[in-house]
Amino acid sequence: MAAPDFPASPTVGQIYTASSGIVYKWDGAVWTTTGVAQTAYWTDTGTDLTPTATTRRVTVPGPTANPATGGQTQVVVGSRTSKMRVQSLVGGKWDGLTSNGYYDGANWFNDDAASPSWNIVMHPDAGADSFTLEHRAANAGASAFSLPLQVTGDGITHCTLANASVTAPMLVNNGSIRSSTTVNLPVNYSNSTLNTWINLANTGTIACSGSFVFLLCGASLWWAIPSGSVCALYIGFSRNSSMLQWWKVSASISGSGGNNLPIPIGFGHYDFPAAGSYYYGINVYFNAGIVSTGEAAGSLSVFNMA
Repeated sequence: MAAPDFPASPTVGQIYTASSGIVYKWDGAVWTTTGVAQTAYWTDTGTDLTPTATTRRVTVPGPTANPATGGQTQVVVGSRTSKMRVQSLVGGKWDGLTSNGYYDGANWFNDDAASPSWNIVMHPDAGADSFTLEHRAANAGASAFSLPLQVTGDGITHCTLANASVTAPMLVNNGSIRSSTTVNLPVNYSNSTLNTWINLANTGTIACSGSFVFLLCGASLWWAIPSGSVCALYIGFSRNSSMLQWWKVSASISGSGGNNLPIPIGFGHYDFPAAGSYYYGINVYFNAGIVSTGEAAGSLSVFNMA
């Protein structure tokens, strides 16, 4: 580093800053200083700047308030218009590495508005505990960004996959089903109660995640109806004893003596309940006759889809 080049004819109180960064003051007789040379802290080779005490860490607190320009950034890297930044925001627990983006205390902006920006973000916050990959499109409005990838504190990964990017070999066995339950219909059963819903069987309680629930019933019923009248039989699904969906069978028998009609059942239904615990049932409603089952009555199965 060059030696100080003091002014030839200084005046009392004149200040001179040397190339080392030390500030000198002329007292009328000599140049005085209380400063410490930059070389006491850094070694500048012309290409590298290295701490003189190489075993020390570098701490960069950064702005404590919103600066007029440049955002709440601790370290800025790059000579082009779009910069890479290390940012630990003042107003919240937000730590990240950004490319072509900065935060001014109120909104996010792109250095180069015509180019997109990306943020790799860690939120060490109990209310927003996550690791995210954020994207801002070119010419996006202030703070407008998307989250192509997020890993929340519970270990769940949230991401957007390309269409048809998940193939069959990528799925584990039963990967599309979160949970399921099945109940058999009662055998050798009969009921003659008219004009009210009769529950034949309920499944056990199943914890649903808020996704689709598929109900599938295969059953064999007998319906003994009297002659000379138009009779109606309804078969339906219930959730927590409230009816969801039903189907109707109508029959009319002429003459005397009536008839015992076989009613084979094979039908399904999609339900979409909020997250919670539910049980499902198969039910019948009829206005005449008797409904019964034999030795192979069938079953109701419920699948909570992933």
